Amino acid sequence: MKGPGVKAWPVQLSNREVMGTSEMRYASLNQLGTEAVVCFTAHASGGPLMRMTKWYTVETSSQPGPNGYTAAFVPSREPTLAPASDAPCE
Repeated sequence: MKGPGVKAWPVQLSNREVMGTSEMRYASLNQLGTEAVVCFTAHASGGPLMRMTKWYTVETSSQPGPNGYTAAFVPSREPTLAPASDAPCE
């Protein structure tokens, strides 16, 4: 996650709600910052370990949630798929 004038930092969302087969996590909007990058790493059908990276702008949604308004993660550029590495998710 990245806030204005602040370097990137990882966010661990520890609040957990399980709804049927879905799992939701939440945090205060002021903890999320203004930008987010999400990396998924997995083996592709027994092939090499791959990393998909997606970038988002974090915006306040008009939908109220249980503890205030929710966040909308709006894609800010095309996702990438590349061989996984030990490099941080940026």
